[in-house]
Amino acid sequence: MITGTEWIFIILVVVTLLIWGPKRIPELARGLGQARSEFERASKLPPVEIEKTSEDILIETARKLGIQTEGKTKAQISAEIVALSGASKKVEMEKTSEDILTETARMLGIQTEGKTKAEISAEIVALSRGNK
Repeated sequence: MITGTEWIFIILVVVTLLIWGPKRIPELARGLGQARSEFERASKLPPVEIEKTSEDILIETARKLGIQTEGKTKAQISAEIVALSGASKKVEMEKTSEDILTETARMLGIQTEGKTKAEISAEIVALSRGNK
């Protein structure tokens, strides 16, 4: 005797045949199989590094420039980056690290629109090394 779940499966098969036709079913099954194998392959890979925060980028930029970061605030680190690169504007203390990074770049004449934090940081480092 056919139970409730078997009826559901039979109805799904009939509806699938009516909607896509018998020629498309193998294509759909192949696509589902590829999606499943891709998911399994991706789940076996090591986790990808999450995008760095603006604070991480600021600290990384400072370390690349040889600035000690231990015991300093983000504003102090940013001010040292600016001072090292030849800019003279003072960075405000209450800003976020992202604001500080963006402001530092603007003080140095670096365009920030449409760029990632990592790209901005790399440009600050390149400009600072060029000014030494």
